[in-house]
Parts: sequence; C-alpha cells; structure tokens
Amino acid sequence: MDFLNKAIEEKYIPKVIFRYDLRQFRNDKYSKDVEILRSDTDKKGRILLALILNQYRQDVASKNGINLKPVILFKAQRTIAQSEENKEFFHELVDKLSKKDIQEIKRKTDIQEIKKAFQFFESQDITEDILIQKIKINFTKNKCISMNDDKTLEENQILINTLEKSDNQIRAIFTVQKLN
Repeated sequence: MDFLNKAIEEKYIPKVIFRYDLRQFRNDKYSKDVEILRSDTDKKGRILLALILNQYRQDVASKNGINLKPVILFKAQRTIAQSEENKEFFHELVDKLSKKDIQEIKRKTDIQEIKKAFQFFESQDITEDILIQKIKINFTKNKCISMNDDKTLEENQILINTLEKSDNQIRAIFTVQKLN
C-alpha cells in the first residue's frame, strides 16, 4: 500500500500548483470542527450517545435563539450491507427507545459532554419521556438517508449539499465510503 501511495504522490507532485492541506483549511475557518468522542460501549450505546448529544446540541442552540439542526453521520466499516444493517438497527432502536435505555446511558457514561447534556436536560425540565419523544420525532425514517452507491449519491446530492437549509429535514446519513 505504501508503494501505491508513493507512486501516486510522485505522479502528482509536478502538477501541484499550491499546497493547501486540510489542517490549514480548518485553521483558516473554512471547515467546521469535527469533535470525536470515544466510547467503549456496544453499537446500541454508541448510537444512543450520538442521539443524546445531537439532541443536546439542538436544544442548547434553540435556547440561545439559534436555529440549528445537527446531523449525524453513521459510517460503516466495510460494506454497503453493513451500512444498511446499521440503518435498520438504528430505526429499530429509535422506534423502541425507552426510559430504561436513557437511564442506563445516564448511569454508565463517563463522558463529560454527555453528563453536561443530562444536566442541561434536567435544568430545562426535559424529562426522559420528553427526550425520547424529541428523538423519535427528529429521527423518523423520512429524515434519514443512505448514501451507499453512485445512484443514491447522485439522486440525493442536493439534499446532502443543502443540509444546513431550514427546509432540509435530513438528520442522519448512513454511508460506507461515499462521503469521505
């Protein structure tokens, strides 16, 4: 693999007009910061953490008069089939989401951002039932999209390119490698 990367680099070096790497792009504030939180929980736990954090960000923004619709990207490791399985698992989890699920995450988490989310929910009188209702509304099937092959990528390119528009309802994207 290193040989292949080296060959590609040697082929394109003479064609480089100006070097502007991702780090500089982000430092110049042309890109959003991506924050990665690590967790040793199972797939269900990681999805629940993402949903809770997503709802927390939306609610904090709303409280401060900001219209924000955070979007979650679920990326499968290897195959389209895995991505589709993840999407089915996700929808089943959201459909069956219970107070017990929320309480378990709240009890087990050691992630500060998630702890802050639960403190915020309590301070705003957002009960577990209300949180579940918000998640179920925000992540219905019609607000989730798969981007796993060239056909769906082409069909949904406008949706993906307009995620920040207020009339775009997409809240979750499932993919393998198409959006790298």
